[in-house]
Amino acid sequence: MKNFIQLFSSIKLALFLIILIILACILGTLIPQHRETEFYQTKYGGLAGPILALHLSRLYSSWWFIGLLFLFSLNLIVCTLKRFFPKLRRFQKTHPSFVPVRMAQCFFSETCEVKGSLDNTSSLVRRELKNRHFRIRYKQEDDTVFFSARKKISGRFGAEVVHLGLLIILAGGIISGISGFSSNLILKENQTAPVPKANFKIRLDSFQTEFYPDGSPKDWKSTLSIIRNEQVELQKTIEVNHPLSYDGFVFYQNSYGWDWDRSYFILTIDKPGDKKDPLKIRVRRDETYHEKSSGLTLSLSYFVPDFVIDQQNRIQSRSNLPRNPAVYIQGEGEKEGRFSGWLFARFPDFKGMHFSKETGLNIRLTDLFLSHYSVIQAARDPGVNTVWVGCGIVMAGLLLAFYWPAREILIILASKEGRTTVTAGMIASKQKDAAAKQLKDLISSLRSNT
Repeated sequence: MKNFIQLFSSIKLALFLIILIILACILGTLIPQHRETEFYQTKYGGLAGPILALHLSRLYSSWWFIGLLFLFSLNLIVCTLKRFFPKLRRFQKTHPSFVPVRMAQCFFSETCEVKGSLDNTSSLVRRELKNRHFRIRYKQEDDTVFFSARKKISGRFGAEVVHLGLLIILAGGIISGISGFSSNLILKENQTAPVPKANFKIRLDSFQTEFYPDGSPKDWKSTLSIIRNEQVELQKTIEVNHPLSYDGFVFYQNSYGWDWDRSYFILTIDKPGDKKDPLKIRVRRDETYHEKSSGLTLSLSYFVPDFVIDQQNRIQSRSNLPRNPAVYIQGEGEKEGRFSGWLFARFPDFKGMHFSKETGLNIRLTDLFLSHYSVIQAARDPGVNTVWVGCGIVMAGLLLAFYWPAREILIILASKEGRTTVTAGMIASKQKDAAAKQLKDLISSLRSNT
């Protein structure tokens, strides 16, 4: 037991655990949390295995991080109790009988003689201490009176209150790590999905994306509705760093993507010798268009949002953003025969189609309407309120420690030949210059009133 207390009351152990927790939190900040396995494999390649094996993708709920919090909590408890009980024993020695022994603990003391009897001087001392808001205990033995006066004594326990607040914060972290959860919901517009571990549903009413002039995303917003018992309980538009909170759950705007099943493309067909306006048709991916009058059939086989050809002459997409959208068309006509090729929205006049028969048919990609899906992160953190309570207690402890300095004055009155000798000492751990001045002011008041 002695070795256990010695180990867990070590400041070195506390510093070591704090450093490990800080390093773990840095990893948790640098590595995105609660993503799918494919995300880590794509982003980190060969490092994805160690990241997943060490639970770095869910670091704050991993067994080893919760273990670190538990060990630090145990270290903090032992350190606090080891300091607290001796301090409590000193606190209990308030009886005036201990004054002669404790006078040696005073960092500043002063002795003077005043005129007047012992009783009059004792009454004067009590009055002056009460005027200065001290709580007084005294005892008279023959021709001697012992005073023990205190105020703001709770300031001595400021450090212990801070430790208590830290323990509550750690408890909140452990609760969140064990029982908290996070899940990504992929929602299309007007789609409703049940929220895991909840008795209500969430619906995506609309999704909006804002872009910078260069095509990069500026902001994305989701309008969500909370549905309980088929009734809309709450509706709010969320965006990055502006979540929706409801019934202990928090819904964050995580990311977004394109719903190709609902997206469609406008193709403009110019037929040779046709004096009519160009034919415009709307086609979805993997959808076939058939014109009965001319026997023209075409389908959109592939879509690449950001078309590029790499060094190996392979067609790829540089990103998921529609910076250089292109579609691959395949078709057949009675006059044209079979044809296929790439069409580019930004370069509609690019001749990328290949016809088995040259008839002058021209097909262009003139517009596209992309439908999005929104990725909403649903999180429940049951320890968050506990953490906030702990933060409040830590603040209270800091205020006690730094702005509520404890003061204790010990006074011995000894009567001899019609005069009274006053010996006074001050005990204080902080702001000692101000405490010494308070004692000097008290002695001056005693002298001036006798």
